[in-house]
Amino acid sequence: MFYYHSSEDRIVLSHAMFWTMTQLQFFKSKIRKEKFFLLLRQCEEEMLDAFLLDEDYFPELLHYCNILYEMLSIILGASHLRTNKDAHKLAAIALVAAGYGGDMDEELANELTSLTSVATRQILS
Repeated sequence: MFYYHSSEDRIVLSHAMFWTMTQLQFFKSKIRKEKFFLLLRQCEEEMLDAFLLDEDYFPELLHYCNILYEMLSIILGASHLRTNKDAHKLAAIALVAAGYGGDMDEELANELTSLTSVATRQILS
């Protein structure tokens, strides 16, 4: 999904957008308790923290996040959740976040990356 993103920062931006748009309070059904969704959100949170702190293990966490993100649409389509309204919402958010992070202008991407860094620091602290 992230093959055509022009840089690693764009991939991180897509993950940050997804993480921000999928706060648990936005979902009312049982999807908010699904293990794969919670695992992806936890992994993204740790990856974003490692990105902001410039940790050595950041590339490994990004790799795991990418794998989980790629599997999200497959899991949603093949599981008992495929008829769930929140599952459709989650799939749409994932698609938009991944696409938007890769297709935007360079200036906007840089601006959002810096804004995301500040917002994520505030949320994580």
